[in-house]
Amino acid sequence: MSEVLSVHKSPYAKLKTVPVESVKVRGFMGSYLERLVEVTLPTQYELLEKTGRIDNFRIAAGKMEGDYKTYFPFDDTDAYKWIEAVSFALATKKVPNLKKTMDAVILEIKDAQDEDGYLNTYLSGKRKGEMDGDNSHGCLDTLRKRDRG
Repeated sequence: MSEVLSVHKSPYAKLKTVPVESVKVRGFMGSYLERLVEVTLPTQYELLEKTGRIDNFRIAAGKMEGDYKTYFPFDDTDAYKWIEAVSFALATKKVPNLKKTMDAVILEIKDAQDEDGYLNTYLSGKRKGEMDGDNSHGCLDTLRKRDRG
């Protein structure tokens, strides 16, 4: 049973939490959920691949040669948000192909993580070395050094 927010122990809650799996979306909004699962999420995955966002994880993992494929240093978040959307969709409807694709993306992300769990594909590979002592990247360098201790 998964819940987005649980208030079942609160003496002040007037309404009680229901498991996400118990929610059935039908009618007008149900058609939007169907479109999300059948069209939008698969199309978004295709765009993650086409624009190089998933390749950035492959490069960071050493599975693929090349330079950072996208422009912004926060482009990893597109993959994370896609996984979040797929997870919520799969809580209400079983779609084996979508789950398989999501699991593959999660594996790419896992493989790209450093041993300590750190991951930022923008800072992977040669960029990490370039940034040591370089203040031109400001916050990114500060965060990287802070996160690593």
